Amino acid sequence: MAAKRATLVDMTPVRVVILSLDSHLGTAIRAAETELRRTHPNLSLAFHPASEFDRQPKALARAIEDIGKADFVLASMLFLEDHIKAV
Repeated sequence: MAAKRATLVDMTPVRVVILSLDSHLGTAIRAAETELRRTHPNLSLAFHPASEFDRQPKALARAIEDIGKADFVLASMLFLEDHIKAV
């Protein structure tokens, strides 16, 4: 069987950042990344629960850094003004 030829889609890195109120989406996001990387090997998903921003000093800094590098940013359940203003 011949090897699959790499396409531009296969080689293009895509960075997705997901922000949500808490870590309830974490397991599903990790499972989705595993599945999606089978067809899009240069895909990366970063997940940042906003509820950790005030409890873990480096959590907000990591989120902001990832947002700065992202191709797509998705936000879910950011109800608190402090969380929205932070990012």
